[in-house]
Amino acid sequence: MATLTRLIKGVVQGPKSPPAPQPEAAAAAEVNELITAHLNGDSRAFEILVDRYQVRLLNFVYRMIGDRERAEDLVQEAFLRVYRHLDRFDPARKFSTWLYTIASNLAKNELRNRSRSPLVLFQYFRQRQNENESRPYEYEGSCDPARRSVRPPPVT
Repeated sequence: MATLTRLIKGVVQGPKSPPAPQPEAAAAAEVNELITAHLNGDSRAFEILVDRYQVRLLNFVYRMIGDRERAEDLVQEAFLRVYRHLDRFDPARKFSTWLYTIASNLAKNELRNRSRSPLVLFQYFRQRQNENESRPYEYEGSCDPARRSVRPPPVT
């Protein structure tokens, strides 16, 4: 009963101390300060932003497209676009969402362009064949009509 009374008093009286600031809000405020500093001419501020997001963004893009070197290029392009258009950023929104949207759109464009390029598809199959020499891919148009297939032969 005493515990219930203390609980009710705590609810009625309110918390004893003000709520602690949320780490996410503090981080957003710090990012906005870095953006403002960059827009005011502090070149180190943008370097700090890049250092803070580069590894996570690289992993995000790499998981989307599956090519580490191309992912590095796309992350660099994303930061270049952020650098060029940072004055358009709305500080009322999250910077990370804006950055990840830019990177995601670049990755989607990369995947779309890949699907249109037969050379990239050929290079993909060639790379897979080199990784697994024991089970080469059989391509359509093979001389032997019984072996015309795009899938690898079954494992026996």
